[in-house]
Amino acid sequence: MKGSEPKDPLDIDRKVLPDRHESELEFPHIGGNEVDFNEKRNAPEVVKKSGRKPETMKTWDGRTVTLVGRGIDEEVPEPFYRSDGKPGNWEDRPHVDESGHDGPGEHGAAVHTLPEEEEQVKEIIKTFGFNLVNSDKISMDRLPKDLRDKECINIDYPEKLPMVSVVVVFHNEGWGPLVRTFHSVVNRTPPELLGEIVIIDDGSVIKDKPHLGDPLEEYIKRWDGKVKLYRNARREGLIRARSIGAQHAIFEVLVFLDAHCEAGYNWLPPLIAPIARNDRISTVPLIDSIDGQRYTFSGQAGGDHNGRAQGGWEWNFLWKRYPLPKKEAEKLSHGTEMYPSPAMAGGLFAINREHFNNVGMYDPGLEIWGGEQYEISYKLWMCGGGVYFVPCSRVGHVYRLEGWGGNPPPEYVPSNPSFRNYRRVIEVWWDDWTKVTLFIYKHFVIIHSVLLLESTRASKITIR
Repeated sequence: MKGSEPKDPLDIDRKVLPDRHESELEFPHIGGNEVDFNEKRNAPEVVKKSGRKPETMKTWDGRTVTLVGRGIDEEVPEPFYRSDGKPGNWEDRPHVDESGHDGPGEHGAAVHTLPEEEEQVKEIIKTFGFNLVNSDKISMDRLPKDLRDKECINIDYPEKLPMVSVVVVFHNEGWGPLVRTFHSVVNRTPPELLGEIVIIDDGSVIKDKPHLGDPLEEYIKRWDGKVKLYRNARREGLIRARSIGAQHAIFEVLVFLDAHCEAGYNWLPPLIAPIARNDRISTVPLIDSIDGQRYTFSGQAGGDHNGRAQGGWEWNFLWKRYPLPKKEAEKLSHGTEMYPSPAMAGGLFAINREHFNNVGMYDPGLEIWGGEQYEISYKLWMCGGGVYFVPCSRVGHVYRLEGWGGNPPPEYVPSNPSFRNYRRVIEVWWDDWTKVTLFIYKHFVIIHSVLLLESTRASKITIR
């Protein structure tokens, strides 16, 4: 198998990342994962691009480090809130033609299952996690429900914005939600900003899901090469597959989306304008919930009176949303301004491509999914950047339904990959808090206490 696989697009030494058939194998040391940030930060081209001396910052232990990236570019204007009531400069680019959008599911109207369809729906949900019967009733080009604050319509963003590579990873995905993702991005993204959509087939079983083979390759030809399909030789998991997608991408900013999303109105300029001004930060859209049965839209709960919430975690590493603290809200002049968050959910975000490479992308030792959202968040904050939520950028996400059979990890991955990932992230990033955190974590997740007794030492990514 190893000898016949094509060259790995992700630069990982596979000899130290073996096929793991036995769960007692220790986490490997990943060669090349210790990023020499001093070498990158002191590179002459960094100074040449910015025309300024590299910026430095003090670390928690008193060291002075040089920061990767240009940082804030004062020549890029901040968003301008119009007081004349006129739409912002990107608001109708591309123009949205409302005519003809009166079919099932348009503007987020509920789609209903007929009694004679119920048995078929149960089987489909078990396989794909969504009601694909109802999905098939909806146009691929449907218009979403607009859940933005009215203030978002009247904001100007810089005229000159970077082009993006949208990266979408899928594995055994259902047809409708997957393809509607591509349609929504193409339909509601200014063509001068959309460089490409990079889709990564992460080991889908084509013999069981034939729609993901030749039919998909034929379908995406309608976009004249704008949508590019790459197939992994084996299933790598969502985490490594995203890094592979990033290595295939060629444009300045990466935008990661899940394989069952619908982009909202004027979603991209608010999302990438902050990165055009500061290439060290990552931005996250507000993620609206699309019901996997009826395909309706609703805002997520857990926010303040403006619907704003930060991302965080509990001691058991479960993702949590918390209302934006009052002291953070008081720093904002407008309720629709972007605001900082300790962590992102991980599925949908934008980041400068070069900076994503500079911080080591995702840790390639993390398996399948789980924990990567914390790892990337910690890296961004500890390297002089940060994570910011953007209320005027809205993207709908279809959530899996109860009854889905799931996609179990491949055989080479040890049991409980998410919990192993959590421990790996803790050991790499929590420094002096590692022991106390693992002690608390162990008592929160009792059924996985045996896992926490294993000597699974993570490879160290040292931020110098």
